[in-house]
Amino acid sequence: LPTPYFSQASKAIEKLQKLQIADGGFAAFPGQEKSDPWVSSYTGESLAKASQVFPNLVDSAMLSRLKAYLQKVLANPGEYDFCKQQLCKRQLQLNALISLAQIGEKRNTFLADIYEQRNNFDFVTQIKLARYLSQFPEWQKESQQLVNKLQENIYETGRTAVVSLPGNWGWMSSSTATQAEALRLFIAKQSKPEVIDKLFQSLLALRRDGTWQTNYNNAQALTALV
Repeated sequence: LPTPYFSQASKAIEKLQKLQIADGGFAAFPGQEKSDPWVSSYTGESLAKASQVFPNLVDSAMLSRLKAYLQKVLANPGEYDFCKQQLCKRQLQLNALISLAQIGEKRNTFLADIYEQRNNFDFVTQIKLARYLSQFPEWQKESQQLVNKLQENIYETGRTAVVSLPGNWGWMSSSTATQAEALRLFIAKQSKPEVIDKLFQSLLALRRDGTWQTNYNNAQALTALV
């Protein structure tokens, strides 16, 4: 890629390195003494993508330490004081599984426990679960059931397919993140090209003045588009 992109990536990874804690996880902000499991999982996905494009930028030791941390989160999500409920534990485990798979360690452990909480997950987490399950032959039925449920919330016209967040979950995720995750799911499920195109067009239509307004929304949308 052109030099400016390499420079941007280098600066971002340098900032991330400073946020890695001794246990291998990542702090949410400078000065935080404990790793944040939510942030750490998201960081794993980001570093995995960065390493594909800029293999020499991402320190393999940084990824190895993060992998060890995520394995601990997967094995014992209840070690965090804020995460004693089953719902929280299973969501942490799903995030850890997704991140580990991106880093190169795809696992099907704890999926039965995670799937048990499917109806309690927020809408976007349900979409992520459907996509993760779709990778395993033994979980195809359950993945498709989640897709069928998602389709009830897709408003389709001749040119678009807009995912509408159920009212009780609207505060959890943005429209952009929801549309992006749905696009990634239907690509993973190898859906009909015309359906994928409608989801794609609807994601583009969420831009205002050429962007999706926030860094997080831009990252989610671009990940889906790539």
